[in-house]
Amino acid sequence: MLATLLIVLIVGAVARNFLGRKLVAFGELLITKIPLARTIYIAIKQIIETLFMGTGMKNLKRVALFEYPRKGIYSIGFITGTLEPGMQHNQTDKTLVSIFVPTTPNPTSGYYIMIPQEDVKELSISVEDAFRIIMSAGLAASQIDNGGKGTKNN
Repeated sequence: MLATLLIVLIVGAVARNFLGRKLVAFGELLITKIPLARTIYIAIKQIIETLFMGTGMKNLKRVALFEYPRKGIYSIGFITGTLEPGMQHNQTDKTLVSIFVPTTPNPTSGYYIMIPQEDVKELSISVEDAFRIIMSAGLAASQIDNGGKGTKNN
């Protein structure tokens, strides 16, 4: 009876992994044949892989507070890099900070913005806490410790 259970588990794991991969590959093949769906699918897949499965979460080490979408309104985002003046796609005379601004409640979608470095304030909260605040639409903000100072955000 134990041997039968073991064989069933092994066959199930092999079938799930092998057949599962084949079904996903077939589904992706079908989606890539549809012009608009292909573009959307590939973009979403890259975002999810970068943020949650690859090195993306490891690269999101810093949380920033900045005025966006206009002066007087503040947003939380994740610093993804710094662009020196005149380098790459920064054709300004200022150092720009690249920021990913996730949307609520789905943090896999969002905006990529570049803001002058002097307009960005780094927060002393973890990336996980920032995601918690964003995904809860700010409801979890009062439960997050403010940089270990013992005060709560409101």
